[in-house]
Amino acid sequence: MAFKLKAGDGTNILVPDGDYYFNTKARGRRMMANSLSSDARRVYACLELATMGFQQELAVTMERGEQRPLTPTDVLQHTGLSRQNVRRGFEELEDAGLARRQAPDGGALRKGNVLLYSWALPREPKKEDCSRARLQLPDWFPDSWEALKPLISRYKYSFIEDEVAARDYKDEIDAAARAYKEAEMVAVRALEKVCARAQSPRASSYRKNGKNIERTAAAVLPSGAPPPPVPPTPASAPIEDLVARELSLDDLAAQQLVAGCKDVEPSVTGAEIVELAREKIEQSKEQIRTGRITNPVGLLIKHVPTMCKGKPLQSVRARLEAQAIERANRIAYAREAWPELNEAERAEVLQKYPELAELAQGAKA
Repeated sequence: MAFKLKAGDGTNILVPDGDYYFNTKARGRRMMANSLSSDARRVYACLELATMGFQQELAVTMERGEQRPLTPTDVLQHTGLSRQNVRRGFEELEDAGLARRQAPDGGALRKGNVLLYSWALPREPKKEDCSRARLQLPDWFPDSWEALKPLISRYKYSFIEDEVAARDYKDEIDAAARAYKEAEMVAVRALEKVCARAQSPRASSYRKNGKNIERTAAAVLPSGAPPPPVPPTPASAPIEDLVARELSLDDLAAQQLVAGCKDVEPSVTGAEIVELAREKIEQSKEQIRTGRITNPVGLLIKHVPTMCKGKPLQSVRARLEAQAIERANRIAYAREAWPELNEAERAEVLQKYPELAELAQGAKA
């Protein structure tokens, strides 16, 4: 039966049967009060057609004249969103008390076996801890993303639960985290020129009685493991020497590896080949440990050239660039703090940053 309603000009509009559905006012009221992302709203619109359109809370769709449960893949196809954004939209709707994903047996969610619900009468939203939401981080959240926590909190990002899917973006976000930290450090240095502070981050701290002076190189040698040093590569030295030295290869193996990489990407550098090789070894360490791979050198010669294109090479280049920026920034800090360091601290700095050798020579002169 057609649905009749009054148009803006006072005439009647007849909406054909199957092109309209009835909804609850509670859903509209909740939507007015919620600040959902555009992705979550698109997912919600899809769920609404699949639930209220069938006068039930379980989302379904029609296939060959029969109803079947709607799947996350259906939502992806209907909305045009990426799988990650669909997942994020569902998580946002669940937090808002508007929808739920559930395994048929009530257990943990499993790929390809999920029922989707959208409530006719929205449930209570998940409450935030105190006046501010507690930052929710998944178990797989890596330490290398630590610098991004304030940004994650500010924009109220929620992470996907799929560690395997997240791993595809780790190198890219690692580089972004280092760049973000570098930008923050640059801003701090600029603000130091116009902002009063109780104590410079590079200054040594003294006790009031003048004794037990506490000096540390922490300002120029941040806590935690330092980034891998960028190996020096004299312009006159062939990159085969660098690859052989860093990967402990003989000359012939290094030549074969470099030649294979250069055939795929002529612009690839020695440092990039070394990083790609280390990645491949890391990926294969379990097979090497158990003896399933008995020739690691052959593994590198065969597979590393295939990584010298597309995303693997782009990720390595971004990481090396970020490391170079971070290293240059720390060297700048060390150079500026050099007069305040004692002999032990200067020796530690020189061990990590040989580029500052001229400062030591100047001090002796």
